[in-house]
Amino acid sequence: MPKKRPLPSGTVGGDVLNEIAKKYEATPRQIILAFLVRQHNVLTIPKSADVGHTIENAGGGEIELSARDLDRLDLAFPAPARDVALQVL
Repeated sequence: MPKKRPLPSGTVGGDVLNEIAKKYEATPRQIILAFLVRQHNVLTIPKSADVGHTIENAGGGEIELSARDLDRLDLAFPAPARDVALQVL
């Protein structure tokens, strides 16, 4: 079973995440979704009760992150050493 990658606690952010979002003219939430859906062995189910967030989430599927940006996100948000419950964004 692949390691789970929890989202950072608190608000979506972080310098790396915000820099990458700005580069792609996307929101941090869209970058997180693009980061997660690139992995074929990871199931990503974005939650949204708001139409605006649903539309925003859909935009994440259209972003193709560069290898360098993927590496930067991997370093900024490393996988935990053990399985942990996932947080809801």
